[in-house]
Amino acid sequence: MFKSLFNLVVINLKVRYRGTLTGFIWVILHPILLFFVQSYIFSNFFGHEISNYSLYLMTGLFPWFFLSQTADMSCNHLKTNSSLIQCLNIKPEILILALVIENYIHFLFAVLIVAGYLIFKDFNSIVPVSIMLAWSLPFVILAYYLSFISSLLNTLYKDVKFILSFIFTILFFSSPVIYRSTNLPVRIQNVIALNPLNSFLSMFRSGLNPNDTENLMSPFITCVLIIIALGFTKKYLWHKLHNSFLLKI
Repeated sequence: MFKSLFNLVVINLKVRYRGTLTGFIWVILHPILLFFVQSYIFSNFFGHEISNYSLYLMTGLFPWFFLSQTADMSCNHLKTNSSLIQCLNIKPEILILALVIENYIHFLFAVLIVAGYLIFKDFNSIVPVSIMLAWSLPFVILAYYLSFISSLLNTLYKDVKFILSFIFTILFFSSPVIYRSTNLPVRIQNVIALNPLNSFLSMFRSGLNPNDTENLMSPFITCVLIIIALGFTKKYLWHKLHNSFLLKI
């Protein structure tokens, strides 16, 4: 399994960027440019409220970009690669996992470039960056489960991709990626608290406030429960829709 997964990731990277270097560079530069533009603009609004705003933004924006991009790309992934499932008997789980790892490689390149810049400005940034990278590993599991569910449902119901895009738009603006939720009115904070991704953002940013470890237990448990729930959902849907999926592709 691991050999097949490794080979599939390598093949995907070679096929996607065959004969072009700018394609790979652009995939890396896209979130980096987005980060610097938002950092420059929103630091004028939130910089006085959030210390080291660039680091705060990085630990929220890059994980969000990785998750939303992976989920969006996965929607048509199984349908597009149906021949690999039918002819080469490659499991759908392997195809989705390879896509997630491919995007995670892009995520790492982008994060390391920006992190290098931030650490050069302030060496103390190395601790929050390290913690964010450590927490990105369970986040990959979340991305895998969510991507598999999205791809499976979108293969059977074409509107899923558009619904997912709409949901992610709402989740983005209701996530404290560029702002701190505690600066908002209480009634809005209560609405934002319903966003399940906020717990993951809290864990990504746990290195920003190392003395505030007492408040991390609740988001940690929430993250674990979300991953477990998605895992069971993925298993249940695949069991129920397996035959319909094979007929559809």
